[in-house]
Amino acid sequence: MKQLLIIFSIVLLSASGWAQKNGAPTKSVATAAPTTAPRALERWLLTGEYNSWVEKLSISNNSGSTQDAKASYYGFGVGVEKNFYYSKWGWGVGGGISGGSAVGGDKNTGLNYFQARVPWTALRITPRIFYRMGPKVDLGFDISSYFKNVDWPTGASGDLTVQSGSKMISGGFLDLRARVGQSFEYIQSFGMVYKDETMYWRVGLAYRL
Repeated sequence: MKQLLIIFSIVLLSASGWAQKNGAPTKSVATAAPTTAPRALERWLLTGEYNSWVEKLSISNNSGSTQDAKASYYGFGVGVEKNFYYSKWGWGVGGGISGGSAVGGDKNTGLNYFQARVPWTALRITPRIFYRMGPKVDLGFDISSYFKNVDWPTGASGDLTVQSGSKMISGGFLDLRARVGQSFEYIQSFGMVYKDETMYWRVGLAYRL
């Protein structure tokens, strides 16, 4: 009887060992954390800039005669902008208000018309996308739109109708940014104004909040 118990115990232990050897592994497998998209660095900026561009100036009188001249706009503006920075590129959107004076016309033509210091105001909206050339330099492209308000005088005789461009001007511009220290950013934009195909120039300074 004792021998039978010993044999039974040996068989039971052998069966248990075989089951552990051939069973499914029980160690836990760590699950990989889901990958997330890189998070953009967000930055607000306050901007101050000088603006300049040229438009076509259309002059007509009561008899139906018309002629074209040029109107040059100069002025300053302030605005706010928010940019999103990734490792190699970024995007942003900004806006602001501008104002200044314009000069236009030609005294040496049939319809003698010339005016200087004509006041104007404008509302600006500017989305932009850019490539980060380095930690402190961005080169990008923006599409600026200006909603402009200007009232050209009718001339000395009062029989002239004068129109400069349209109420909204827009264009695509190259945009260069260079950071100066930790708080400031130099702005330089230039390009062509749509329709009139004249040069637009913007230079300014931004304060990084």
